Amino acid sequence: HVGIVKRLESEVSKWVEQFNYKGKTIHIFEIDTPYSITSIVANRIFDMHPDITLLVYCVKGKIVKFSGRSREVDIGRVFREASEGIGSGGGHEVAAGARVSVEHVDLFLERVVKIYKKLKGKE
Repeated sequence: HVGIVKRLESEVSKWVEQFNYKGKTIHIFEIDTPYSITSIVANRIFDMHPDITLLVYCVKGKIVKFSGRSREVDIGRVFREASEGIGSGGGHEVAAGARVSVEHVDLFLERVVKIYKKLKGKE
């Protein structure tokens, strides 16, 4: 068990270190890993940058898995609305997840940004 824990921790750390904080409000960060660690990576990055809205995603075959974190907007609502008709999504105000097919990723991200702006009162 120690071997797999060390491998997972190393993989999580690698992606957290590769995150490029650009000072903007919403960050969309793709990771490419064989492990199901999007939520762990999202948590670690969000702990370091609690004022951003963060979407970490990973392509798994024909499905894309998203983990979102935000204290700016209800990210559960954002994911629920953005995935309507193209996948599934939802969760809590601060932490949420979504799954959409690869062909709908661009539409999902467009919807996320639009809903985010609407909730922030910027539209």
